[in-house]
Amino acid sequence: MSKMTPKQKESYFRLSYDYWIEWKTRPDEEKSPLERLGCYVNVFSMMENRLRVLYWTSSFYEGFESVLVDPKKNIWKTISRKQYEKYSDNPYHPNTPSPSISLKHILNQLKTRLLLSKTVYDELNEIMDFRNDILHTSMFQMDKVKDEHIDKVMSGYRKIDRTLKFRRRTYIRMEKQMREKKE
Repeated sequence: MSKMTPKQKESYFRLSYDYWIEWKTRPDEEKSPLERLGCYVNVFSMMENRLRVLYWTSSFYEGFESVLVDPKKNIWKTISRKQYEKYSDNPYHPNTPSPSISLKHILNQLKTRLLLSKTVYDELNEIMDFRNDILHTSMFQMDKVKDEHIDKVMSGYRKIDRTLKFRRRTYIRMEKQMREKKE
């Protein structure tokens, strides 16, 4: 993924959301399994992006170790502001370190750090388990993806997005207070 401006990202999310709304209002007989799978993948991509951005944002501001430096010794390190900005602009490997940082790891870290409630964690975990179940055999399991799965992913996206926006406001306030104390 090339570097996108905030305006381009907003446009992408708006188009994806509009597509989902259009999909929901379409009669069932006009929904092919392949289009349903495409809608699911698109909405899941939105949710994954928000989850990854929440992880990198929280890891920087909360100061928890988020980059695996030495897998053999299980040594992790925190990230700098420059790394945070780079990772939150494009939260996917190879822009970010450690391709081994899976969505499951991200989800577990956010739950452990109390940045996601147990309810949201369980919901997102269920969504990811379903995605992993159909991922490599989706061509043969197109009928397994239902509108309810797409709706669950969109619900997960909304919850993560709200959490991210809340956390960002909190972190901005914290930074402002720290700057004021220095002055």
